[in-house]
Amino acid sequence: MNKILTLIIVFNFCLSVNLVAQTNQTVRNGAVTNAVNFPGGCSYTWTNDNPAVGLPSGGIGDIPAFTAVNTGSTPITATIKATPLPGSCSPITFTITVNPAPSLTISPISGDIFACSGSASSTAQQFEISGTYLTGDISVSAPNRFAVGTTLDGGFSSVLHFTPVNGTLGVTTVYVRGIPSNTIISGNIAITSPGTSTKYVSVSAFTDVTPKANALPNLKFKAGDRVGDIAFLGTADKYRWTNSTPGIGLVADGIGTQISSFTATNNTDLPVVATITVIPVNNSTCEGLPIYFTITVENDPALTVSTISGDITGCLGVASGNPQQFVISGRHLKDDVIVTAPAGFEVSTTTERGFRKEVKLLRLNGVLASTTVYIRSADNAALGANNGTVTITSLDAPDETLLVSSFVNATPVVNAVANQQVKAKALVNPITFKGTADRYTWTNSTPSIGLAASGIGDIAAFEAINVTGEPVTAVINVVPVNTAGCNGAIMSFSIVVEPTEKLAVILPNTFTPNGDGINDTWVIENLNQYPKAVVKVFNRLGSVVFYSQGYPQPWNGRSGSTNLPVGSYYYLIDTKEEKVFSGYLSIIR
Repeated sequence: MNKILTLIIVFNFCLSVNLVAQTNQTVRNGAVTNAVNFPGGCSYTWTNDNPAVGLPSGGIGDIPAFTAVNTGSTPITATIKATPLPGSCSPITFTITVNPAPSLTISPISGDIFACSGSASSTAQQFEISGTYLTGDISVSAPNRFAVGTTLDGGFSSVLHFTPVNGTLGVTTVYVRGIPSNTIISGNIAITSPGTSTKYVSVSAFTDVTPKANALPNLKFKAGDRVGDIAFLGTADKYRWTNSTPGIGLVADGIGTQISSFTATNNTDLPVVATITVIPVNNSTCEGLPIYFTITVENDPALTVSTISGDITGCLGVASGNPQQFVISGRHLKDDVIVTAPAGFEVSTTTERGFRKEVKLLRLNGVLASTTVYIRSADNAALGANNGTVTITSLDAPDETLLVSSFVNATPVVNAVANQQVKAKALVNPITFKGTADRYTWTNSTPSIGLAASGIGDIAAFEAINVTGEPVTAVINVVPVNTAGCNGAIMSFSIVVEPTEKLAVILPNTFTPNGDGINDTWVIENLNQYPKAVVKVFNRLGSVVFYSQGYPQPWNGRSGSTNLPVGSYYYLIDTKEEKVFSGYLSIIR
């Protein structure tokens, strides 16, 4: 018989309910804790070791939510121990930590806020904030016409926000600046953070009116002048000024209601310009916009001119070759120097070229270094004595003048001489020159006619020469010269020498170009009577092996640099004067 064994096991267990409520809790002062519900089916008694957190020291059953208490400045912790009744569930231990209430600490404000109308304040007030156990951001809000920031350099705004790190804000400086107005302003800065009461910081600022300075004209003085007081006018209490160029005799800067009298100075060769900058300032240190004016100090321009030296003599119609000269220099010049010659004269800075009615001498930094100027009579100067005044000028400098004189001599002339035409070997008649000159110089373009290339005075009779077959023309140029050294206009005439009757041209029919010095070239006698003759030599094939325009150099039996072979060659000579020679020629070696 089968037996059935029935085993009945009875489990005693606790339901796990609201386990989250039995974990450790951290809350701030005044906050409501979470209720603590122990597991269902279990009965507990519990104890609290720190009733100061707002929970009794003990109790039975679940712990209801309660308002946490911590009036101190540091966190406090209560340890809760829950003990089940016998035969019930396991004991439970957990903690409730109560932090102090969020706290903000604000230091007293320090400093002064001052601004000038039209600009933000250049100074600021400041205070420090810090916080502990904070649960949210801190906001710092500026009142109307104020701004807050964390640096003096910029970033000011109406509201600042700070985010705590783990509930803490370290000591942080807040700067307060006034926004422009025209009066005293004040207000309260509000500092807020969740869980804290709003804190206020009182701020105030003063804004002054921006001063103005009236414009002043630019001033100009001579070196050595006494400059009177220069008064400043406007709405400022005082005026701060600077001078860009103390070299004018005025110090570099000052403050007051005027620039006191001083003596203008200038130790340079140029005008000196000083820029004066004037800034209006109130006693509150507000500054207005600057004004500017200049003080110019000049020296009187001065020219220095030496006496004139030298003598000017010339020839009518020709500029003189021996100028006079003088030296010019200058200081403190405002412009270049102009030298103007009188009528019948011209000036230059060199003796060879560049003569004209007027020259400009360039200054450098107000200075003209010593410069020599030359003056001569012009080609349009009148015959005889000429006088005039040279004028030297420069802007604002006293004009300088020099007297100049010259003497212009008459130009000699030579009478015309008739052209001559003679036969070679004939006698050319003597040629006598007449005119107003003291002497006559002449040149001959073609000395081969038997007359020298040049000479002075009359030309004596001479035998005409012409060794060519063409007429030879010589041009004789005669220059009349007087004792003053004046040359007159050139007079020219010609002497034509006709050739004698032409000689017969002798044409050898052979030559031996073998280098023995005898009959090595083809010598054609009297061909030089035909200077335009064209000489050609052909080989048996009809190719030209020699060509010459005229015959200045006898043929050596070569074609270029190649010796031609022994043999017979054909020649053709065109004299260009209705005569042509032709025939055969043999080369023998």
